[in-house]
Amino acid sequence: MGGLHGEALRVRVAARPLEGAANRELLRLLARVLGVRPGDLELEAGARGREKRVRVRGLPAETILERLAAVR
Repeated sequence: MGGLHGEALRVRVAARPLEGAANRELLRLLARVLGVRPGDLELEAGARGREKRVRVRGLPAETILERLAAVR
């Protein structure tokens, strides 16, 4: 993870962007970092682009930001 950049999080995954593999790897990584189940994450926008928007269910925004900031 490259850390927070404004309102965005910079993340690199090893999977190639073929048939959604990179998106699945991104969601698994975020689930592990945030301490939630992968099913609690939903790719809302950006399935085919570099910029993505992910919805996290069951976790307050403040907690999400704290956990992401702790990863650096």
